[in-house]
Amino acid sequence: MLERLRNSGPVHRLEASVHEHGLDHVVLTDAVERWLRWIARVLSVVVIGTMVVAAIEFGAPRSHDYLAWEEAASIVALVTASFGLLAAWLWEPFGAGLALIAGVFVGALAAYQYNLLIALGVAMMFMVPAALFLLAWHRTQSWLSIIAVSLILGVVLLAGGNTALAFYDRGHGPTHPDSAVAPLPHSAVTWIWAGGVTDSSAVVAAKVKTARTVRLAYSTAADVARPQFVESSRRGPVHRFDLTELEPEMTYSYAVEADGVIDTTRAGTFTTFTTDPTDFSVAFAGCARTGSNAAVFDTIRNLEPDLFINLGDLHYGDVRENSLDAFSNLYDVTLSQPGQAALYRSTPIAYTWDDHDFGPNDAASDSPSRQAALLSYRESVPHYEFALDGLDAAITQAFTIGRVRFILTDTRSARDPKTEADGPSKTMLGRDQLAWFLSELSEASQRYPVIVWVTSVPWIADAEEGADHWGGYAAEREQIAAAIADLEIGGLIVLAGDAHMVAIDDGSSHDYAPNGGASFPVMQAAALDRYGSTKGGPYSEGTYPGGGRFGLLEVEDRGDVIRIDLTGLTWENEELASLEISVPVEAP
Repeated sequence: MLERLRNSGPVHRLEASVHEHGLDHVVLTDAVERWLRWIARVLSVVVIGTMVVAAIEFGAPRSHDYLAWEEAASIVALVTASFGLLAAWLWEPFGAGLALIAGVFVGALAAYQYNLLIALGVAMMFMVPAALFLLAWHRTQSWLSIIAVSLILGVVLLAGGNTALAFYDRGHGPTHPDSAVAPLPHSAVTWIWAGGVTDSSAVVAAKVKTARTVRLAYSTAADVARPQFVESSRRGPVHRFDLTELEPEMTYSYAVEADGVIDTTRAGTFTTFTTDPTDFSVAFAGCARTGSNAAVFDTIRNLEPDLFINLGDLHYGDVRENSLDAFSNLYDVTLSQPGQAALYRSTPIAYTWDDHDFGPNDAASDSPSRQAALLSYRESVPHYEFALDGLDAAITQAFTIGRVRFILTDTRSARDPKTEADGPSKTMLGRDQLAWFLSELSEASQRYPVIVWVTSVPWIADAEEGADHWGGYAAEREQIAAAIADLEIGGLIVLAGDAHMVAIDDGSSHDYAPNGGASFPVMQAAALDRYGSTKGGPYSEGTYPGGGRFGLLEVEDRGDVIRIDLTGLTWENEELASLEISVPVEAP
């Protein structure tokens, strides 16, 4: 009965129609089948070997925010896809199917850390040999079955692609709305920013690609009227202008003159500092995705701080080659974004890098991009005079505002890799920088009531082998803490980045000196435009992970006491946490 229905029903008519049009079977020869199988096996060995090397060298694909599930999921997907390729040697349909599906999600998870083309390439590395195994498994297939399998694979790929897009946006996309600043009209000037500001000097760096003659006009007039001019100390296209003999506490405007035309659309301003007792404010934060044009930069600019300190990860370029062009392009992308550019034109900067803007993730002195990073910083960043001599030296620097001494350390270019065993010989700062830093602390403690130390990575964390923060360099941290305790520095404040959170500790949660005496306020401020994550702690005032976050340090010098307010804010100017510090000042 059933057979008669089958022979006379819709199924029979469909089969007859398919056979009539020659669509019933696709047949591969014995030779093609053997070649497909051997190609699939060779590719599977190559793919698995490549993934093992990549996992050892770079780790499993994950976002830069170090959420544990992402790395675990990547490892599970990699192992599953690799197992599927191996299993396909013995059981082709099961192993190949497993490798296909798991390979799609390996690619999707790779989109957390890499761009979508790389993520697609990772997925295809598993999918191609898996597809070849399936073809070799059943070399005689009907076109209907091929269409059905193709539809199933299409659904899997579509799901994987949508997942990859979501993961990519989660890893690389904006965390809050864009800046309200309109793009500027095209001009000869690609970007311009100021830094290295003291009571009598400043540095301006600008990129001007095509002009034959380049000067900087500067004036105390807001519209750069009746300017003075200073010549570039470089041949370009990145120019450096050293402004000297300036008046203390004076606001200057500046703009590039290219081929006789002053570009006032990109005019900037800065106010010189003073070494006398004064009130001032400093905004600080780190960690902005490459090309960010986030509203948080508008919020910082509208608060009109006297200085903006970037705590590191100015961008997430993760440069792995010793390429000056790679860093030059990243500075171009970063400094030409309307929101960031407007902030840097209105507010002088002080900037120390972290891993992603120095080299690859968790970069150290063995970074392949180290030399290019050091040279590019010297060329493109308007910085203070470096404390150490030589083109190979760390970018550590120090400056003064009023009676507050700021020390910016370089925690990347001289550090030992985090994988080295912790002990007295392991260093984050490098021997030369560490010696200078301890000497600077000693001298500053005799002259300044308040010292602000900027370190790009968290200070408060349990000792942990292989950690990227100070907990992974606990022996050197103890040495620094012991020196702070011996000097009896009562007005030390630490500002740190890297962790994508606002967090404040009043000093009660840590003391790494062997005999005590080295507890002080610590504030984490990030992320400008990255998703939230937490590291280290605990923090007495809590932790607030997320994007669109920054810190504000406000100083009120009353003569006999210096009051400091530390405040963590969001891009909507909402307060997350705060701490008030009072430092008594002894009469001279």
